[in-house]
Amino acid sequence: PSQHGRFHAIAIGTCLERAQDFSCNGLANLAKAVSGVPMAAPELFVALLLEAMPRLRFFRPSALAALLQGAATALRNPAYAEQSGSISSTAAALLEHVLMRIGEFNAAERRDLGRVLHLCRSLEAPSADMVIAKAELLLGAVLS
Repeated sequence: PSQHGRFHAIAIGTCLERAQDFSCNGLANLAKAVSGVPMAAPELFVALLLEAMPRLRFFRPSALAALLQGAATALRNPAYAEQSGSISSTAAALLEHVLMRIGEFNAAERRDLGRVLHLCRSLEAPSADMVIAKAELLLGAVLS
């Protein structure tokens, strides 16, 4: 319902005002949590992703996977359709970062990342397919 979308927009707007107070894990979990809900202001989700991007080097592997899952889930959510280009390009950049740090992921995190990569098939960024294929190859090599 529309009242839920307005509520989520107000809540995310408030969180963005205090984003510097959020831990990396907190930002990732917030993005993952709101990615599948109705949103009256979908541009706030993009702002949340962009807030996280400069801090990626501080994210633990589980938080990186959660943030990527949030972006991929948002791309499947009709509420975020008008922002799909921005979400896709940001998610592709996030995926590139994950690839650089694949060695930091433990076995369980790698399995989780494999499931997230499946969701990433919805990315529409020009280089996304190549990045996803590279990620799957690296992940396969690391898991075997």
